[in-house]
Amino acid sequence: MLHPLQSWRDFLQRLRLRERPQPSPVVLSMRRIFILPSRSGIIFALTLLAMLIGAMNYNNSLGFALTFLLFGMGLMAILHTFRNLVALTVSAAPTHEAIFAGELASFTIQIDNLAPLARYALELEGEQGGIERGIDIAPHGTTMLELKQPCLQRGEWLLQRFTLRTLFPLGLVRAWSPLALNAKVVVYPKPVAAGPLPEPVEQAGSGSGISRQRGSDEFYQIRSYQPGDSLRHIHWKALAKGQSVQTRQYGGSVGQSELILSWQLLGSYRTEERLSRLCDWCLQAEARGDRYGLELPHQAIAPDSGQRHLQRCLTALALAPA
Repeated sequence: MLHPLQSWRDFLQRLRLRERPQPSPVVLSMRRIFILPSRSGIIFALTLLAMLIGAMNYNNSLGFALTFLLFGMGLMAILHTFRNLVALTVSAAPTHEAIFAGELASFTIQIDNLAPLARYALELEGEQGGIERGIDIAPHGTTMLELKQPCLQRGEWLLQRFTLRTLFPLGLVRAWSPLALNAKVVVYPKPVAAGPLPEPVEQAGSGSGISRQRGSDEFYQIRSYQPGDSLRHIHWKALAKGQSVQTRQYGGSVGQSELILSWQLLGSYRTEERLSRLCDWCLQAEARGDRYGLELPHQAIAPDSGQRHLQRCLTALALAPA
């Protein structure tokens, strides 16, 4: 048989699951806060009932006085417990914009106390575990907490619901507020060793049919600096003007090698296995400093290099249809 309090909590839990994620920040209004007696509160109430029956049976005025005094303390505890949560402002944001599947997604939970009253002994609990206890916030103060959640699948991972609660000051009642905030992180496929990179493709130049190869003497283009670039190829004039560090690329009249990381090259694998191996190829190509493109059934990304290009390719893999 379920405990009566547990039944109520299950009912409120079902109501909470109907709530859609909301953008940050969220203010804890009276309608967002639930309050029920704790186990200690139930024992306290039963004790008061026994004291009241005893005082009535023996017509003991001192017993009445003590019973009503403790009853008044219980009512004040309810008000203080409720006040400990109301009007707090809660917001959430991902600590990192993207992670790989199998890693922990980290979200920063910010709690702002805009009232001139301090808040004591708050608790933050994630739906998938992880509890922060003993959170105190000074008047007009702010606290930052980190909530970590495991991400097992690629795609957009939404911050799972979490609960802010308190038993302050006497532990007789529990006030809590379930929160669903719209904070997302992109989860890349988990890299799986795909073996050596495919053979590069010679790309012809436009118009004349002549292409260029990096490393020759003819100027080709300017791109963002990457670790390992030669210092003599840095665009010093642009740097002197206060611009970002850039590198001159040179090419001659031979084919420029570019990698095309195609979905079709991994035809013997299933969808998720292909995406994981393409992810590994992208990481390999970027580590070597190659220009590489990505070809998926629903999308094609032109050859390029650099961290932004890598993020674009990995994001395309993360959001690819199953």
